[in-house]
Amino acid sequence: MRTRRAWMLPFAIAGLFSAFWAGCGQADNKCDPSAATSNGAGAGGGTGGAGAAGGGGSSSSGGMAGAGGAPASCVAGADCGESTVCGVRTCEKGTCGMVALLKAGTVLDSQLPGDCSRAECDENGSVKLVTDDSDKSDDGNPCTVDFCQSGGLVHGPQNAGVACGINNAGKCDGKSQCTRCTIGGNDCSAGTTCVASRNYKDVNTLDAAINKCVPSSCLNGVKDNSESDVDCGGTQCAPCDTGKTCLSNLDCMDASCDGMPGSKTCAAPTCFDGSLNGNETYTDFGGPDCPPAPNSGWSCKEPADCGSGVCKDAKCLDPSCFDGVKNGDEAGIDCGGGCAALCLP
Repeated sequence: MRTRRAWMLPFAIAGLFSAFWAGCGQADNKCDPSAATSNGAGAGGGTGGAGAAGGGGSSSSGGMAGAGGAPASCVAGADCGESTVCGVRTCEKGTCGMVALLKAGTVLDSQLPGDCSRAECDENGSVKLVTDDSDKSDDGNPCTVDFCQSGGLVHGPQNAGVACGINNAGKCDGKSQCTRCTIGGNDCSAGTTCVASRNYKDVNTLDAAINKCVPSSCLNGVKDNSESDVDCGGTQCAPCDTGKTCLSNLDCMDASCDGMPGSKTCAAPTCFDGSLNGNETYTDFGGPDCPPAPNSGWSCKEPADCGSGVCKDAKCLDPSCFDGVKNGDEAGIDCGGGCAALCLP
């Protein structure tokens, strides 16, 4: 699990900065790194001070800078990087530092689910990712075995022969694919042949099992029986490819039959055809071409498929204040908006 920006403990941070700025009006603390002095000399005098190093100053009005002087690395804590719930960045006399707010090893509430890791504080007040092989996520493929290995998510192939698909009509092929039959194989009954096919229960339900055993009439080069075009469509043959004649959506390989009555043809997938096709993870949503799915529980393959940016076990999740993602009405990652945590500046 991963957090991309941690939220703050406001009272601790307020106290920290109050203490730092309390001395800003004193003669010996102008809150300017270049004002550091040593032995009463000017800005470059002596060997001390953040502004310079080297030989003593030659003038009581400020002296000459030492030969080894180096510019200040910061003016404010924000110059030193991002503060987190684990610690706050500081700037003292031009030098960056970190004040730890939580003990090393503290596991953060804000976590990204299903990434084989967890976010926790380190000894320097920063956030680190620690391998968590229990934090796996299911990819929704019945023919893969999902597990974490050394901090990485793995979707390995399921054993060949394991039942899969609608009504367990298919079997895993040992290569992460669910099939009803193997093209060129001998797993179809006598008088039928295995052909490439996508198999729909309805336009919104695509069977994980591909291919189909068809009778010889679907391979005779003639439009017969219930076929909508030559050797495709209808109840017995495989669906037709784009451009072929169709009568209904299920006559088509992508479940999209378009056109005027009497001249309908199978159409290429779009994000508004009302069918689950193309690269979509849910009907007309998800994938690289269509908008992310807006609702929790809709199918997904990766976070980008979901409006919340969170995909776990092949389902989109609602936004939350602990999911490691900026979503909902949050002003930052898991902070601001309706979340109890305030966002760090």
